[in-house]
Amino acid sequence: QQAAHDPNMQGPRLNLLSCDSEATMSVSSGSPGSEVIVIGSIYEPKHGDQLSLLSNSHCPIIDIGIKLPKQHLSQDFLKSQMVKVDSSGSGRVVFLNQFDEACSDFIYQAVDLQSCTAGPTLDLRQ
Repeated sequence: QQAAHDPNMQGPRLNLLSCDSEATMSVSSGSPGSEVIVIGSIYEPKHGDQLSLLSNSHCPIIDIGIKLPKQHLSQDFLKSQMVKVDSSGSGRVVFLNQFDEACSDFIYQAVDLQSCTAGPTLDLRQ
């Protein structure tokens, strides 16, 4: 839990709004009008990881504070969603929560693809 609110992570913030059949989160403090990718992983961050966005020449590699699963495990242990934030840098993202896993097994982080920064992690693991 020590990585929960790393002050070095200056990117967008996540806040859990509701959790039932879907996990709904708000995104704030993004760059106005930018695309933000929200990533969820079940893995404990030991040293952080790097998000490689080879198709994004503006910021192809971004340091993140969660551990990404290996490719063959990503279907079960990784959630990701792209959201375009509004002119105030805010948006909303929804993940399916059919087995209650989205709100009890995952650590989330938002990454701003304009400023190339990751925000603080949101740890929902119980």
